[in-house]
Amino acid sequence: MTLGELPESATAWLWFAVGLAGLGGAVVADLADRNNPPITQALMLMMLSASLALLAVSPDQPLLTAFSALVFGLAYMSLTGLYLMTGIRLLPGRLSVGPVLPFMAVSLGQATGSPAVGALVGAVGYADAFAMFAALGILVAVLSPFYPGAPAMPWRTRRWL
Repeated sequence: MTLGELPESATAWLWFAVGLAGLGGAVVADLADRNNPPITQALMLMMLSASLALLAVSPDQPLLTAFSALVFGLAYMSLTGLYLMTGIRLLPGRLSVGPVLPFMAVSLGQATGSPAVGALVGAVGYADAFAMFAALGILVAVLSPFYPGAPAMPWRTRRWL
């Protein structure tokens, strides 16, 4: 089952776009963690959802698909970096545990999410599955005010964002 009829050779280019945009995500995550993690999480989840929604509504447009991959890469890597930095900041005396817990959560999410998405795609199709996960991302973004904020850092006098 395919959606959009893109050639198989496009897969490598889409992964390249995800990875390229992901480089920017590392910078965004670090700066955002230092300034406003809840807002950053909400914005990145909305970007992630938008990238999925874009695929759901126009899978046969190669340029939009590539743009979706770029947006997804930036949002995904920003979120991953944000979660890692937050783990380190929430457990400052346990630097060996701080980044491990968020990394394990992301890994478990990928390991369980992939088969879940595959089953959902088999049941309802790609477009509806992507639309459902986009809606789920928006729901989680709405809950972002509960995300732990940046800890007080009295030595910090300048905000970058």
